[in-house]
Amino acid sequence: MTRGPAPFSWAPSQYWDGDDGSWSSFAIRVGTPEQTVRVFPSTAGQATFVVGPRGCQPSDGTEVFPNCTQTRGELFDTSKSTSWESRGNYSLGLETNLDYDETAPHGLESIALGFSDANGGPTLQTQVVSDITTDDFYVGIFGIGHQPTNFTDQSDPQPSFLTTLRSKNLIPSLSWAYTAGAKYRLKGVFGSLTFGGYDLSRFIPNNVSFSLAPDISRDLVVGLQSITATMANASTKSLLPFAILTFIDSTLPYIYLPPQACTLFEDEFGLVWNSTVGQYLINNTQHQSLLAKNPYFTFQIADSTTGGPTVDIVLPYASFDLQAEYPLLYDTSRYFPLQPGNDTTYLLGRTFLQEAYIITNYEHSNFSVSQCKFEDGLPEKIVTIPSATNTSGIPISRGVIIGASLGATAFLILIILLITLVVQRCRRKHSKRLSNDSTKPLKGQEILTVFPIQEMGHDSLYGIPRELADSGKVELMDDKSPSGSDKEILELPQAPPPVCYELLADTASCGSRKTHTQRPSIACSAKSKTAIYASTRILTQSRTSIERSSTPRVRTMITSGPSPRPKFPSRPEPLNLNPSSCPKALAPDLTRPLPPLPISESPQVSPVTPYSQQSRRGLRRVPVRAPPNSMSTSGTFKYVSPTSPDDKSTDAFIGREHGSLSTSSMILEIVIPPGESEPEVSSISSIDMAEGRIPGDFF
Repeated sequence: MTRGPAPFSWAPSQYWDGDDGSWSSFAIRVGTPEQTVRVFPSTAGQATFVVGPRGCQPSDGTEVFPNCTQTRGELFDTSKSTSWESRGNYSLGLETNLDYDETAPHGLESIALGFSDANGGPTLQTQVVSDITTDDFYVGIFGIGHQPTNFTDQSDPQPSFLTTLRSKNLIPSLSWAYTAGAKYRLKGVFGSLTFGGYDLSRFIPNNVSFSLAPDISRDLVVGLQSITATMANASTKSLLPFAILTFIDSTLPYIYLPPQACTLFEDEFGLVWNSTVGQYLINNTQHQSLLAKNPYFTFQIADSTTGGPTVDIVLPYASFDLQAEYPLLYDTSRYFPLQPGNDTTYLLGRTFLQEAYIITNYEHSNFSVSQCKFEDGLPEKIVTIPSATNTSGIPISRGVIIGASLGATAFLILIILLITLVVQRCRRKHSKRLSNDSTKPLKGQEILTVFPIQEMGHDSLYGIPRELADSGKVELMDDKSPSGSDKEILELPQAPPPVCYELLADTASCGSRKTHTQRPSIACSAKSKTAIYASTRILTQSRTSIERSSTPRVRTMITSGPSPRPKFPSRPEPLNLNPSSCPKALAPDLTRPLPPLPISESPQVSPVTPYSQQSRRGLRRVPVRAPPNSMSTSGTFKYVSPTSPDDKSTDAFIGREHGSLSTSSMILEIVIPPGESEPEVSSISSIDMAEGRIPGDFF
């Protein structure tokens, strides 16, 4: 993977230059062939000022004073450069608010950073260069701002060195970090300047951010909220009467404060203003007094003049102990770099930046100010400041942009499809769950489940099922006991209509009721767990034989036991009963067919099963007592003796007709609703009973 450009750390020249103190300078190579000069970084400018030959030579061509070339950081002669492109004389346009209004020849020239290509930086062509002679800027100036320079109008702006570095992708972002260095620290700590990053080993980080001011000529503005001097005896003195907005400017060494603040400094430290040279000159006596007090000056700054997070930058007295030389002063002397100013001239100059580390990011329009850290032997730790538009610093081609767009679109479509599939699947699951839940009883509600098994049609074993008519009581048809003779034999007493239906052959029907608090039970046994069951079996060889025969063979069994009804074995053992023990009086009652009845939806219980004829010959019956709570299994009942009337269990009558048997069968179930009184033996005895069976698939 290709990495973006790394920050460029511009190594200092390791020279201490200046007529207003000892400042760490940086070397550049200008022109073709290259001429090496030393300059001071300027946080307020964007062009490069180099001292020309006329800066050290009067009109007669002699040197103004010895070592002028060396003390001014070497000279640049435009006449010896083949790449010089003159643009004419223009104002320098730097520090004009302090009445610095000099003019100089301007042109476009190549500039390279460092003493050589081996340890220097890149070489950039057509950079704005001014050939100065003024003493206002005794050593050359290298502007590190990002604003362009216009010579005549706004139609042809020339980009700054920093902007060109970024546009050529030589640094990762439009940013820089700088500290002026301090000769009085350790054995002399040189300045540090990094483009596109910062040196983490040179400062103590903090979380306070400052926004750039809208004035492009004074953008690094901070709110100076207080200045406090702490003496060696721990006493303190406030030296700023009110908060001000001030500009951080490394072009000059001075600190410009309100006149009231300058008066407080004078009173506290015995400073005397020299109007001739315009400086606070310090003699030896004052110097010793200041050394005795050994004050530390704490500058508290913030993004505004009131409130907000603040940063304290502490400067020792040594940072103010500067020495001025010729041509600033004819005689070398110490001075205190304090200047009275006004709202437009307040600034924190190079003196402040000896102890402060400033990081400026033009892409994010902010900067930070931190306390410098001075530790011997610390290696550089350069950290990249990423770009706001391209964090990698790599130019992105059109093909890469198109490919990334297509890939992002395809990925988005895939995500939408996946979401759609998941939603549809969840909907199907939800629909299936609702369908399943619809067959389940709801809590707290009573649900009636009815199995609509109906009675067979009249005189047919395989006809369409029909319900019995909704009548109160139905007589069993009997020639000897006609209706209205008070001798008719009735079905079981009528009870409140249970939800039950009569049975088909080998089938069953009964309504069931279930709630969330009850176990399922037979609806007609809601008040009791005991029910009466009856099974009738027509023993014939075929349906045709039944229709032709007048003497069908029938076996019936009635038992009682707890609900639900148990399953019976499929092949019960035949009963061995003595025919002589069964009376024949009631046999004719079973031979009468029921009349056709209309279809009815009434859940009336009717225990009558239609069949064409019933045999009267040789049928005998014997009352048989079913064991209490019998489960009505269809086992073999042999030699069962009658029970006493006191027994509360239900009677069962078993009868058997002589003759051959076949596999055709019809099952009749009679359910007596709980709460109703059990029928007397005499009323049940009108049904001749024989061995019966309930199929295994009843329920």
